Amino acid sequence: MSTLKTLSCAAAIAIGLAVPAFGADMLFPPPMGEGGRPGLVELGTGWYLRGDIGYVDYAKPKEGRGSIINDAFDQTTLKNTWSAGAGFGYKFLNMFRADVTVDHRFAAAFEGISALGGGDRRRDCGKLDSTTGLVNAYVDLGTWYGVAPYVGAVVGIAMNHLQDYRTRLTCVTPACGPIGDQPLAEVPARRSYDLAWAVMGGIAVDLGVGFQVDVGYRYANLGEASLRDSDTTTRSNDIESHEVRLGLRYMIDN
Repeated sequence: MSTLKTLSCAAAIAIGLAVPAFGADMLFPPPMGEGGRPGLVELGTGWYLRGDIGYVDYAKPKEGRGSIINDAFDQTTLKNTWSAGAGFGYKFLNMFRADVTVDHRFAAAFEGISALGGGDRRRDCGKLDSTTGLVNAYVDLGTWYGVAPYVGAVVGIAMNHLQDYRTRLTCVTPACGPIGDQPLAEVPARRSYDLAWAVMGGIAVDLGVGFQVDVGYRYANLGEASLRDSDTTTRSNDIESHEVRLGLRYMIDN
């Protein structure tokens, strides 16, 4: 419940601040730059660096598993984990910026249980880590007393890595095999690549001398992770994460 409360608070902050910000922008036009163009940033002065850490709350995996006996997961769990990332970006307008980031979500424990009938079952366990390369675009919704809410959208590539993967049959009927736990089978680790996308919102707080603290929420879809050996295929579709993130941005030409 504490995780859900944290996520709810982060989302409430972003949404609550974004609504009045949007209203303010509708009432008052953006500042005018030279030549009457709205809010243009002088070319070459908008570069910034960023670094982030985050807490990753994975949604329940949407699992599909096929094998020589065509079993499927009936129960799945994917534990929560932490993330870290870095990148660089450019502020094109007073209201628009974009950056390129690399984020790594550290290994999270996975477990899947397949009921095979008659009390027989298969239990799989392993670890999943994910690295993403993302292009992020943001709309900054105004600034009040050094606090600037924003919303954004993301697209990129995810490398999902299943490792330390083991599977074991537990038989209670002769059709499954010898009664009891069967020998543990190990499946080689595998990396798979898929499209990643996300939406996000948050606030940035100006600390002065070019630094800003960024607190935000992000929903990310990391695509598919898969694992195969000679007679087994494991696939997880639509790996979803809810992420609370804390970042630091530095404007190079402040």
